[in-house]
Amino acid sequence: MEDYGRRGVTPDLKVTEEQLMYKALKDMNLAKLVKDDVKLFESLLDDVFVNTLKKNEPNKKVLEYSKLVIKEYQLIASD
Repeated sequence: MEDYGRRGVTPDLKVTEEQLMYKALKDMNLAKLVKDDVKLFESLLDDVFVNTLKKNEPNKKVLEYSKLVIKEYQLIASD
């Protein structure tokens, strides 16, 4: 079975269950909200997950790999 060169992308296993839940809720819901509700939603998440370390920086390995795939398939990246 081929892995298509994705072996270098490994998940960050140093996250807690709360961090995982915070990120999942944020990632799955932000795209569904109108701009005016984003700050309110993030505020609610911060209230619920008070003691959770919130990592906002992207995973460097995933970002590097994404850039390679974008270049390989001649896609256009947006921020």
